[in-house]
Amino acid sequence: MNKNPAAFTPYEASIAEIKQALEKSEISSEQLVKYYIRRIKVYDKILRSIITLNPSALNDAIELDKLRKKGQIKGALHGIPIVVKDNCEAVGMPTTSGCCSLRNYYSSNDSFIVKKLKDAGAIILGKSALSEFAVGGMGYSSLNKQSLNPYDLTRTPGGSSSGSGSAVSANFASGAIGTDTVNSLRSPASACNIVAIRATRGLISRSGIFPHTLTQDCAGPMAKYVEDIAIMLGAVAGYDPEDEFCAQIKDMPVEDYTKYLNANGLKGRRIGLLVNNIGDDQQVINVVNKAVADIKASGAEVINIDDDALLASYLLEANKLQYYAAKDDADEYIAKSQPAFPFENLQKLVDDNANGNKMGKEPYDRFVKALTSNVSKYSEEYIAKIKQTDILREKIINIMNENNLDAFMYPLQSMLVAKTDYEKGQAKRNGIIAAITGLPAITVPAGFSEATSTALQGVPVGIDFLARPFEEGSLIEMAYAYEQITKHRNPPAGFADYDFSSIEID
Repeated sequence: MNKNPAAFTPYEASIAEIKQALEKSEISSEQLVKYYIRRIKVYDKILRSIITLNPSALNDAIELDKLRKKGQIKGALHGIPIVVKDNCEAVGMPTTSGCCSLRNYYSSNDSFIVKKLKDAGAIILGKSALSEFAVGGMGYSSLNKQSLNPYDLTRTPGGSSSGSGSAVSANFASGAIGTDTVNSLRSPASACNIVAIRATRGLISRSGIFPHTLTQDCAGPMAKYVEDIAIMLGAVAGYDPEDEFCAQIKDMPVEDYTKYLNANGLKGRRIGLLVNNIGDDQQVINVVNKAVADIKASGAEVINIDDDALLASYLLEANKLQYYAAKDDADEYIAKSQPAFPFENLQKLVDDNANGNKMGKEPYDRFVKALTSNVSKYSEEYIAKIKQTDILREKIINIMNENNLDAFMYPLQSMLVAKTDYEKGQAKRNGIIAAITGLPAITVPAGFSEATSTALQGVPVGIDFLARPFEEGSLIEMAYAYEQITKHRNPPAGFADYDFSSIEID
């Protein structure tokens, strides 16, 4: 097959470039949707990144093309195809959370984040794969089985937003929505050589998303470039009365984050390198050392911070909240989703998966533990944990203030993303710092490991930058500057751009 001969191809194009091509009539949204669906039909047999394609995506694209011709632009994502993690409700498609028992659950409402996307003119192309119920980081579910990494088919794409990460990286969509309870937006971003942001707790609503642990849950954008993230973040952020954490932004206008796209955004910055979270994997160390050198060359100062209180492995155990609220949060979500949701409560859902015959072992064991223990989000132990995380947040901010830091940096994962058969699961990830404190963090491609027989380009490694509350603009500025000087985005060679126009669209 010949490479795609079109004058404009969406392959590796940024959202801004696609928007410009749409405005110039170099491509239509209908053609965009067909382009992505054909790539999915050819390549996703390998990656297993998409659970469901939206049956109305093509018609939606045609209608948005008509509006464009009339000069009626809905918003910043008009006609841009986006995939959404399959724990987010979207009308017209099942919301499965990767579980066989929910394959026929059709919500009558869009999740808040999907509504925001549609209001901005986005086309919901389909629902992406995930670690079942967003539990764990391996990208496996009973419904979709194992998703794979486009750079190394023996490895996972990270998790739990595994399908969103691999789909964006393999050019199956212009961008994606993922969710993050501990690492789940940023792990697949790191593993798949793309960008993802976990916004300040409350900036993006979680209503209409099957919860993991609402105290830590966050939804957010994933895309190939920092500019894409800035556009998407502005589209999906905003107040939602259904999400209690959004109360703090009720009177706060949504920023235009594209104003922070400053190629000199690292000049004069002070960044704290969390040295005790780098780990001992020489491949990752090499990437971190190069990142530090590049950041210094851009005019920033990098200060080593070595504080055991910020050791990710310690925080993961000392501040773990996932089990306490699992039953309460799930039951509240299920109650709001009646009568469409096929089960009365979490116990009934688990009963339908008795002995893990349908549900994957990891989510099954987690739910059983939550149902059979005495923990709850109303217990004294849980409330004490919340107070503990509040103290940690203040400590982190104080360290930043005392050292006059603009951000912390660290590898999102201090070992290469796990192979699919790695018994310890997705280990040595550092995303817990942002997750438990609610602070914003952005993951950016930082390079690759050495090439191997299964990873001819090497395995991607991502760097996380973490800042104070509501400093997303500052994070975007630093990440954009780093991206522009390094240009580490390099598409997976095994999923190249060919002319698939002969592939039929159902």
